[in-house]
Amino acid sequence: MIKKILLLFIFLMSFTTPEKVLFVGDSLTCYPGGWQDMLTKKMGWKSDNISQIGKTTDWMNKKLIYQLKTNSYDKVFIYGGCNDAFGDVDLNKVVKNVQNMVDLCNKNNIEVYVICGYDVNKVMRSQKPQKRYGELMRKYLNELKNCNIICPCKTVEKGDSEDGVHINLNGQKKFYKWILSNL
Repeated sequence: MIKKILLLFIFLMSFTTPEKVLFVGDSLTCYPGGWQDMLTKKMGWKSDNISQIGKTTDWMNKKLIYQLKTNSYDKVFIYGGCNDAFGDVDLNKVVKNVQNMVDLCNKNNIEVYVICGYDVNKVMRSQKPQKRYGELMRKYLNELKNCNIICPCKTVEKGDSEDGVHINLNGQKKFYKWILSNL
């Protein structure tokens, strides 16, 4: 009897559809084989990644609107704002853009995660961008509503980045483990 139940369970599991996941972001979510790919593989998801180098949250918001008109997802991961923070974009506007993306996901019954990156004091080398990006991450933590927020990764350090912003493969592995442990 137990053998029959086990076989039935295995048979039924073969028909389950993997969750469909979308990654929205900038260059921090574009690393080939990076944290997003490691997470997708580990979780057995089917994923799309619409992240692009140099993009701002305003672009991400517009891209997400279009993407959700043509595709459906179970989860969306948003990791953006670095380019906004490094530029002159008002941080309140950045938070509003991300909240708009969160609200759009909620409207479509999609579980949404906002990633607050890494500890800027451990990785970044330039004072002004470091300060603004750190401030933006604090605003995400304090102001975003109705989403799962993944706090800044504590394990990524200066040696995990050659340029003080983008993390290398070693940093990507640490970041992936951080994200996985905070789902």
